[in-house]
Amino acid sequence: MNSTWKSLGFVGLATVFILLWGSFSSNKGATISSLAPPPGFPLRATGLGEVETSFSGPFRVQLTPEIELDNPLVVNGHDPQPKNGGMALESPEVKSPDQGFSAEGKSAWIPLKEDGIALDTHRPWQIKDLELTLEAFGGGGAFSLRAPEAWLNARNGNASCPELFEANTRGVSIAGRGLELNASESVISLGSKKETITWEVSGGNKSRWVGTTNGPGTLEAQEGGGQILSFPLGSECSISLPDDSGWGGNFTANGLILYLDQREFDLFPVRLEGLGSTRWEGRGQTLEGSGGVVEWNKDGTPATFFLDGPVKATDEEGGVSLQAATIHGLPGWKQKSLTLQGKITGSVPEGIIVAHSGSWQLGDIAHLYQATLKPNNRVLPEIRAMEISFPGSGQIIASGGAWAESRFFAKREWRFWSENLIVDNRREDPRIRAEGGVRFTAWDLDNSSSTPPLRYQAKAGRAEFPEAETVLLFGEPRVELVIEKKPAGDFQRGASPAHPTTSPTEFFRATAQRALLSNHRLLLSGEPTFSIPAKELGLAGDFAEIHAESIEILSSGAWEAQGPLRLTGAWQGTAHLARGAPAAGIEIVGGPTPCTISLTKDDQKQLALVGENVFVAANRVTLSGSSQSRVTSTWAEGEISLQASHLEIANNSGSARGSVSITSKNWAAAGDNAKWSGESPNMTLTLGGEASIDWQNVQASGQTLTLLEPSLSLEIEGSPATLMVKNDKTVQADHIVYGKKEGVIEAINVTLKRP
Repeated sequence: MNSTWKSLGFVGLATVFILLWGSFSSNKGATISSLAPPPGFPLRATGLGEVETSFSGPFRVQLTPEIELDNPLVVNGHDPQPKNGGMALESPEVKSPDQGFSAEGKSAWIPLKEDGIALDTHRPWQIKDLELTLEAFGGGGAFSLRAPEAWLNARNGNASCPELFEANTRGVSIAGRGLELNASESVISLGSKKETITWEVSGGNKSRWVGTTNGPGTLEAQEGGGQILSFPLGSECSISLPDDSGWGGNFTANGLILYLDQREFDLFPVRLEGLGSTRWEGRGQTLEGSGGVVEWNKDGTPATFFLDGPVKATDEEGGVSLQAATIHGLPGWKQKSLTLQGKITGSVPEGIIVAHSGSWQLGDIAHLYQATLKPNNRVLPEIRAMEISFPGSGQIIASGGAWAESRFFAKREWRFWSENLIVDNRREDPRIRAEGGVRFTAWDLDNSSSTPPLRYQAKAGRAEFPEAETVLLFGEPRVELVIEKKPAGDFQRGASPAHPTTSPTEFFRATAQRALLSNHRLLLSGEPTFSIPAKELGLAGDFAEIHAESIEILSSGAWEAQGPLRLTGAWQGTAHLARGAPAAGIEIVGGPTPCTISLTKDDQKQLALVGENVFVAANRVTLSGSSQSRVTSTWAEGEISLQASHLEIANNSGSARGSVSITSKNWAAAGDNAKWSGESPNMTLTLGGEASIDWQNVQASGQTLTLLEPSLSLEIEGSPATLMVKNDKTVQADHIVYGKKEGVIEAINVTLKRP
């Protein structure tokens, strides 16, 4: 026998006697059975030789190791019998108070040492229907293990379960196939490859965390009572998170580590790490990444969520799918807030998105920063902004500087920048509103027409797009516009107007409280002011301005201003209506009273115009409509006044008809019509139809009268032509030529009269 353990030795017979005596004393009056005894254990006893010892009924033995212990190992059971070189024992109970474990089962096989019936604790004991209890697992509470078959190390409580098992410790339950318990190190090795393990954390019976895995794992106790449940990379792990975890749903990974802290009498999760491909799914929403972490505060409340990239966030019901480098999450009972980092790509119900970073309340508002959106509508192909958010219900809000452009319509494209942009997609035609510092550009496409295409540039406080190809601009306080005309062919479909092939020519400028630009016209209202470059009209100065009640500009460039009108800048005056077209001049119309206009031509000639209708172009000025039309022309050498029903004044010539009256510093003339060239005192003037002139003591009349100031001569034709000089004599003839400088009169068919 091994000297380190006490054997039964000679006391074997005494033990048998005691057991038999106990049985006899408890059954007084019974007779000794004549049945054969159960199989016994061979034992060599001094003085007796080899004897066989049989046991029947309760069995108890204490085993003391070589070191002194206060409480030795105790083994209880029933009906021990020899089997396969060991002891078969029914209803075994194994207790080690010093090692802090106890085990019991339906039956056991206990190895024996050689040459005796001493129990061998250096080899594992097989126990059927094992129920093992550790008084403490690590620094925590009790641990229990149940298994149909297990091998127990009686020296330290270690156990091995090759088949099914159930393990429990402070609210943590684990079940599966294959377990190795290291009781002294408080470590459990779980399962093997391709074996399913299920586990559950009860969380103080308030919530249940249920998980499964198909690979090996460990449960390891920590100082302070905590535990770590882990499954290595390569496993297929799934855990169902309760709602009060803040991330109610299913968490799957290719491996995981669950950190459990002890609070009061139970264990609660404080950190969940997903290894490899990691996925969370709940309420139609999914988060996927390459490794992730979920954390909870010490009081059990949810803390943060992290997924390493590349990551993907999806909301099936909301139609959102986003990819990013990483995701950080903050939980909520109804909504979870995510922070997405790295380049973000994906789709939302409103379109395709690319962004630098973002945040998203799952199932609700998404905010994307430094973002570009390609909307799902036929109006906006692209929106760029420092922030684009999607509050739901088909809305888009771009802020921090938003840039957008239109799709390619048949006649016009446009783009704009604003501090904020709101798009409402709940209608077939989206409603678009831009606010704050709006910068708007629209350009006509080349439609091969004879009219040069136009480009519109505007500054406004707010812009609205009530329907396709229509924009409303509102000033804060006024809308500022510049309209430019381009050579035909310069705007090509799809070409950027930011880099035109030739420099644009400014057509006009305008300001107004409101502006409406559609595919066919631009309408200005709210005290609009229309400014035409003065050089376009042949005027001196920068701009000729028209202040109106409303102004309409057609896509052809033709425009009309409704009055009453007030003219300022390169001209001064009043009118009722004005209209014009590119390179065609401006028609100005009076109302209850004639137009009154004062202007200075680019040759510094000043004109004072009064007429029912006035037309101003670069090379001419025309007045018409009534006999009240008149012009006073002032230049360095003098002044001339003209009045007629119709007047046309070119740069160095002109004509008039209808009750013509012309007055200069040196003469006054009248007739039914007139035409002239040059400027007084070097003018050539021809009057017709009862023409007359009073020229420095010379009066003349006739059907046609021509004044040649450079040669100081006068030519009169008529029936008769009449000339009176110095109130001295009157000459009548069919044709008269008078040279004032020489005082010579030439005449045909002359009649001479004295006063």
